Amino acid sequence: RLSCYRFRHILFQRYLYDRLDEVERAFLHEEFGRALEALYGKGKEQIALSLARHFREAGLADKAAAYMFVAGEQATDATAFRAAILHYESALGLLHTLPASTERDRRELDVQLGLGYGRHFSTAPGQAEAFSRARELAEQVGTDRQLFWALTALFVVSLWGGDHRLGRGLAEQCLALALKEGDPALIGPAHDLVGRNAHSRGDFPKAVAHYKALLAAGYDSRLHVDRRCMAGAEFGSIARGMIGWSLWFLGYPDQAVQWCRDGVASAREIGGSLSLPYVLGYEMFVHVLRRDTQAAEESSDELMRAATEGGSIGLWEDRALISHGWSKVQQGEDAEGIEGIRTGLSRSVSKGLKIGYCDFSALLADALRIGGRAEEGWRVLEEALSTSETVDEFRNESEIQRIRGELLLALPEPDPSEAEANFRQAIEIAKGQEAKSYELRATTSLARLLQSQGREEEAGEMLSQVFGWFTEGFDTGDLHEARVLLGELGKEP
Repeated sequence: RLSCYRFRHILFQRYLYDRLDEVERAFLHEEFGRALEALYGKGKEQIALSLARHFREAGLADKAAAYMFVAGEQATDATAFRAAILHYESALGLLHTLPASTERDRRELDVQLGLGYGRHFSTAPGQAEAFSRARELAEQVGTDRQLFWALTALFVVSLWGGDHRLGRGLAEQCLALALKEGDPALIGPAHDLVGRNAHSRGDFPKAVAHYKALLAAGYDSRLHVDRRCMAGAEFGSIARGMIGWSLWFLGYPDQAVQWCRDGVASAREIGGSLSLPYVLGYEMFVHVLRRDTQAAEESSDELMRAATEGGSIGLWEDRALISHGWSKVQQGEDAEGIEGIRTGLSRSVSKGLKIGYCDFSALLADALRIGGRAEEGWRVLEEALSTSETVDEFRNESEIQRIRGELLLALPEPDPSEAEANFRQAIEIAKGQEAKSYELRATTSLARLLQSQGREEEAGEMLSQVFGWFTEGFDTGDLHEARVLLGELGKEP
């Protein structure tokens, strides 16, 4: 029979506890810990944190570290990442008191992965250090599978840090290891890494191919989720969202929305608290690209709610703020919108989250142009251009060149000749990436410039040819604008 007692006041408890000598305390903590283990039996992990404390006070670092690691896993599963960090750090400290051994290093590997992801999702410092140590341990004492998880973790750091050049090599290594293992639980995430890196570098066909390969590889979101990979995010929903985002660039704006919505529905059905913010973020980006302010606002609001509930608000709040600022600019509230974009961009960089820096800088530059501050926009864009060349982020390279041309026309001393060169360069970049949506946008800008110079026939021919390629999305801002311009040029589609 179990009897329960409590002290009438905490001071009585502290008085009696403090009167115990170290040996008595250690003995009682061990006895109490073992009694709890026996009492809870198979359910003892439910009280992992309490057991970790008792065995730590008993001087049993081995058992204490094991339970503290379980407590970290439980906090991770609950997306309580700041609590997870404390538990993993405690587990790490306890492990370091044990004699050096291969087994200790293998246990540390898992702790470092958990610690790194806890820091990642709470945007805390020290992510790269934890993941680099995990890689070192995996190479020394781990299996190919453990090396895969460590390399995946380093890819996550490089991705959010905006270094797609480094990420490319890590992604290819992961895919090779996954194919060698032949396990869908690894092959699915590996295709995500390669596809995500291709998308960031502007290789949209490759991105779609790898995400469709993920969906066809036997990856099952209900079976293959592993907290050692992005703390347990599931990749089926993410793949659908990334396919949608990529399809906008490739010229399929309606299919883009549908794929994103399918991804959101999948994440909600599965209960993917970590995956849902990702897919909502992709949907938000697609609405911004489609120039649909109302839908973008709705998606950003949903994103904020999901990220707050999923413990990843630090990763997503700045992106939602940037989207909200863009919507304000489109609605004529230039000053508020520009401030929102600038604040979101600044906060993101201050956290070390440089992914999308070029994309968001382009949005800010264009917003400044719309707000009558073209010279300021020019400076923002020039900085973004220099950055994109050092990190291989070329997703919006065409759009940056187009906006550069628009800024040249809006400066106090316009330069139509240089602007035309930028528009034509934007078109060529878009063609090279098969980015039909950006090709249309750049061609529309060029056609409008040619129209102002009395070169209507040339403008109409080139715009008509690009516009005629599209089979959907005719209610979107870009296609509507192109249709109106074609009418003015006497090339009614």
